Amino acid sequence: MIFKLFGAVILVLCGGLYAKHSQNRVKAELEEAETLIGLFCYIKNEIEEFDTPLDAVLEAKGIKGGMGRLLDSCPDSFFEAVKEAARLGRGSKSEELRICVRTIERLEEERRALAKKAEETVVLSRVKGYGTAAALIILFI
Repeated sequence: MIFKLFGAVILVLCGGLYAKHSQNRVKAELEEAETLIGLFCYIKNEIEEFDTPLDAVLEAKGIKGGMGRLLDSCPDSFFEAVKEAARLGRGSKSEELRICVRTIERLEEERRALAKKAEETVVLSRVKGYGTAAALIILFI
C-alpha cells in the first residue's frame, strides 16, 4: 500500500511539473515578443529623433552583425512579423520609419495572440496535468 501511495504522489508531482513547464514555455514566448517590440520601438525612436545609423543602434543594444544577425536569432514564431525588417538600413528615413511601425504593429498582434494563448494554457495545462494524474491514480489504485 505504501508503494501505491508513493506512486500516487509521484504522479501528482509529474502532473504539476507538466503544468508548470507548459506555462513557462508560453510565458517565455510572450517575454520574447515584448523584448522584440521594445527593440523595434528603440530602433524607430533612434532613427526618428537622432538619425542614428542602424548598425550603431543595434550595437548599442548589444547586437553585433547588423539586422541579419538579429533576424537569424529571432524565434521562428516571430519571423513572419519581422521579416520585412531585413530592408531596414537600405532606404530613406521615412521608409525605415514605416517599416518599423509595421513591424511593431505585427509584433503587437503576435503578443496579443500569445497573451490569449497564455491564459488558455494556464487553465488547460492544469487540467491536463492534474486531471491525467488523478485519472491514473484512480486507475492504478
